[in-house]
Amino acid sequence: MFAGLDAPTFDTEDVRAFCRFFAACVRAAQTIMFDKTFRRGTRVTEAQFHNELEQKLLADPELGGRLTRRDPVAGGFDDLLHDDVIAELKVSRGENVGQRGLSGAGLAEQQQGATAASFVVR
Repeated sequence: MFAGLDAPTFDTEDVRAFCRFFAACVRAAQTIMFDKTFRRGTRVTEAQFHNELEQKLLADPELGGRLTRRDPVAGGFDDLLHDDVIAELKVSRGENVGQRGLSGAGLAEQQQGATAASFVVR
């Protein structure tokens, strides 16, 4: 899955950070999607989702606690940051969140029901 990132145009440390962050987000999403708070048909705010994901990621040993939230970037604030890799998170009601619903050029997208994350190296 990550083979496409093995190119001279990508910085090796950025690719490693992206892979760690993406894999940790997938592991966290797997546990979150079975939590009754986040099941289909429930009303979840973006803040609830961000808080839960942040807690899961802070507990992930692969990230080593290197996770921050709401750092100033490009005139706004990021959602989550791990070693220069930004995850922009979205929550949508009644529809899947696709690439058109995310801002910026994402390296990858994780989609599950009504949540999505776009990853960008800053």
